[in-house]
Amino acid sequence: MTKATIPIPKLIFYVLGDRPEALSPYLILEFIEGQKLDLKEVKALPEDSDKLNNLYTSLADIYIQLRRLDFPSIGRLGFGLDGI
Repeated sequence: MTKATIPIPKLIFYVLGDRPEALSPYLILEFIEGQKLDLKEVKALPEDSDKLNNLYTSLADIYIQLRRLDFPSIGRLGFGLDGI
């Protein structure tokens, strides 16, 4: 099984279903330090800058890692017949 090195927040708590309470369904995820990708900032970078090259290299690495992942099935966060 291939493992990715993409930083993904851990799931701390979740509520599923169509319950009438406010904020339902929801996820509480771990905080991951980083900088939000801003298209205005990206467009402002010179084409030959190291920052832009590093960004494209990082995005390509993430894409390659995602394409290499092999899942036994597709699905969603929810309860199956076994309760998981």
